[in-house]
Amino acid sequence: MMKLLRPLMSVLVLLVLLAACSPAAAPTAPAATAAAPAIALPETYSAQDMLGGMLTVQYPATWATQGQPEGLQVQLASQADLFTATPGTLAAGQVQMVVSALPNSLAAGAVSGGAALTPRAFLESFLAQVRQTSPNLAVNAITELTLGGYPAAQTSGTAPEGDALLLVIAREEAYLLIFGTTAPGELPAQQPLLLAIAQTADYATAAE
Repeated sequence: MMKLLRPLMSVLVLLVLLAACSPAAAPTAPAATAAAPAIALPETYSAQDMLGGMLTVQYPATWATQGQPEGLQVQLASQADLFTATPGTLAAGQVQMVVSALPNSLAAGAVSGGAALTPRAFLESFLAQVRQTSPNLAVNAITELTLGGYPAAQTSGTAPEGDALLLVIAREEAYLLIFGTTAPGELPAQQPLLLAIAQTADYATAAE
């Protein structure tokens, strides 16, 4: 599934570059708090970006993480060798995720067509780029939800290599883009875990 993850990571980099050239908008206000799934996530990944902000996410004890140099993105996997495996189909039980943060000062520029900044608009703009780089990914309709008390939008999709979940969460200081992949046909079983991890993700800007 890394075959699919790599172009998606490139798309995020493109969105960041486009956002840097656009004016910022006010962040979306948090929605009502939702109940957290009862899934143990005892490990915490944290990394500081070049601007002094901090990306954090919790994950299962048996999983592995691999951060990116700029600090705004982390890959998570159910086993460490998936980071270096030859791109292809995930085996049964294997799961991968990419958690990326786009600070609110940049997020507005990632929305195309001058639309207001919302999780749905952000995800729609991201999907427009994804369709150009991953034409084999068949994506379902976007649904809006509240995750961990914050407004979010999600969609799922399928590709020959496996299933995918794409999720955008509007946190206080950043928009979080989460992309999870599973073996073919295993997304329904793995989705509660993916959502549990996703709702722990957060980004805090540097203290002034």
